[in-house]
Amino acid sequence: MHPMDIPQGQDLRSREDLAKALKDSYQAFTDAADGLSDTAFFLRPSPERWSAGEQTLHLIRSVKAVGSGLGYPKLMLLVLFGGAKTSRSLEEVVEDYRQHLGRGGKASGRYVPELNVPVDPETEELVRQRLMKSWQKAGTSLNAALDRWSETDLDRRRLPHPLIGKLTVREMLFFTVYHNHHHAESVRGLSA
Repeated sequence: MHPMDIPQGQDLRSREDLAKALKDSYQAFTDAADGLSDTAFFLRPSPERWSAGEQTLHLIRSVKAVGSGLGYPKLMLLVLFGGAKTSRSLEEVVEDYRQHLGRGGKASGRYVPELNVPVDPETEELVRQRLMKSWQKAGTSLNAALDRWSETDLDRRRLPHPLIGKLTVREMLFFTVYHNHHHAESVRGLSA
């Protein structure tokens, strides 16, 4: 997926555009996951590829981490991660991420999902419902946290990304939009 594919016609430079793009990315992933049966949702296409359920858990953890970061006092973020003067574009952030992936970078630590779901269809359905509810809640919480940030602070404060390094808050939100769409595309590929 090319960064310009998400979302068309928006530069995501305003907080409102970012909030809408985030909501669209949550919905894109939800729609992709909704296209799978419960059994397919938990089925790994190969030993090295995550199931849709695992991808959901990965995104929940990722989005929650960003939301948590946005909840810290801005002064604390400045002390912990330094300041910035401006943000790179969505395209530059995505290119940086892709370069890290190309050099063998991948999810690690708490971002590697581990789902142990029994084959029992009733259990699968319940676990899936809980995962999707957590996914919706994580997105709602991140957008609520974004509401408390000014345009200026989005470009002046930074958060750590486990693969890319320190990003401005705006860059982290760019990454989150792209990352959600990236996994939506991956899940769509599971139903093909």
